[in-house]
Amino acid sequence: MFIVGKILKPHGVRGSLKVQSYMDSPYAFRQLKKIFIANQVYKIQEVKVVGEFAIVKAEGVDTVEEAEKFRNKEIFALREDMPPLPQGRYYIDDLLGCQVIVSGKPIGKVYDILQNGAADVFCVDGEKKVMFPYAGDVIERIDIEDKKIYISQTEFDKVAVYED
Repeated sequence: MFIVGKILKPHGVRGSLKVQSYMDSPYAFRQLKKIFIANQVYKIQEVKVVGEFAIVKAEGVDTVEEAEKFRNKEIFALREDMPPLPQGRYYIDDLLGCQVIVSGKPIGKVYDILQNGAADVFCVDGEKKVMFPYAGDVIERIDIEDKKIYISQTEFDKVAVYED
């Protein structure tokens, strides 16, 4: 399962949920048919987008009191229910565990991806721990099927940060 958002609070009196989307856009909730909240499955009846938030109406949640129970809960979706990604885009879950190859030499595996600013930062555990941003021409190619990420040595040398 993928975490796709977080319920911030109830919205309105009919049980709608104001959701912070963890997907590329709150509009992606429109492509989901069902979601999981607190280990329960809910069919999505309606999704509206207000600014950067999704307003989700889940079947069976019909009052503000019922919606209040979900405040600050995370929302999950099954992989097979996730919207398809455009070419060159990847789910973080697919990148975790990938072998990072620099100039033909494996340097370690991706164990985390930080999403804090302008570029995602890949954290790699190998002989040494190293981090690098997914920016510019650092990544030459990603092969999800073989779980390998090929890195430009020149660009990597400019941006890599090693942990002591």
